[in-house]
Amino acid sequence: MNHFMNSKNKKTLLAISTLLLFTGLTIYAVWKKSTKSTFGGTDTEFAVTDTASVDKIFIAFKDNRPPSTLTRKADGTGWRINDRFDVLDTRMKMLLRTIHGIKVRRPVAEKERESAITSLATDATKVEVYQNDELVKAYYVGVENNYSDANYCIIDGFEDPYLVHLPGLNGVINVRFNVSEASWRDTKLFNSPSRSIKRLEVFYFNDTANSYVIDQTYSSFRVNGRGDFDTAALVGYLYKFGKVYAENILGEGHEAMADSIRLLQPTGFIDLQDTDTARSRKVTFYINPENPDILFGFDNRQKDLLKIQHFVFDPLLYQRKAFFKK
Repeated sequence: MNHFMNSKNKKTLLAISTLLLFTGLTIYAVWKKSTKSTFGGTDTEFAVTDTASVDKIFIAFKDNRPPSTLTRKADGTGWRINDRFDVLDTRMKMLLRTIHGIKVRRPVAEKERESAITSLATDATKVEVYQNDELVKAYYVGVENNYSDANYCIIDGFEDPYLVHLPGLNGVINVRFNVSEASWRDTKLFNSPSRSIKRLEVFYFNDTANSYVIDQTYSSFRVNGRGDFDTAALVGYLYKFGKVYAENILGEGHEAMADSIRLLQPTGFIDLQDTDTARSRKVTFYINPENPDILFGFDNRQKDLLKIQHFVFDPLLYQRKAFFKK
């Protein structure tokens, strides 16, 4: 009888010990999952919900491409890349939406864990997000999965990779972090509301008679010093300078082409002076005899060659007589 009771007690103790062991492992797993990294957040918290306070994003690549740093302008009017060029507003908004909305689709399965970690170590993009110049999030964005609906990602400082995605996006997110000066720099030529244009000169080197200067003082206009202009024509014309973009900026690798364009006689220039000097710009443009379907140009802010589409630039090239009624 005593032997039976001892055996029963041993089984009970063994069951209790096993239960305690599993309970301890469960608690440890939960604790590990909820442990925060040095910059805050668990290993599943990729998103930065308050992107309005994000002031810097650093992106580095595993290959030979140079890293890029995106910084918000102090006046809040936009972003710059590597403290050299303004950034295209559309691309910046896309990146911030991605950083805000990135979600875990599922943990990486055990059978794909090793290959996922290997790919993240060799072929991933590191993303660091700062708020008030303080690091708040850092993670690695890897390649896409076999279904092309998620990317392998891991938060810096943790061991477990996940498959992440952007809800509502029919595609993968790694391409959204492919940041470079060449593709992200702003191609804007003019960005002036008509009411803020102080002076606008359009000059044609081979047609000086149709060149003109428009002056505005307290909403009072003059065209070549005259006040008898067609008001509707003038107002409609100045409105065109609200958003004008070059097709492309041909920077590094196009120096020889830029030098050859500079040897040509300029076709003309547009010199816009804005009440906000940051929006003032002078663009000298050229028609290349070898390719007259494309305009090339330079502005007074940077040395790189501009490639400009006729359908964008031609509407700005009025003749002086267009402002005066017959």
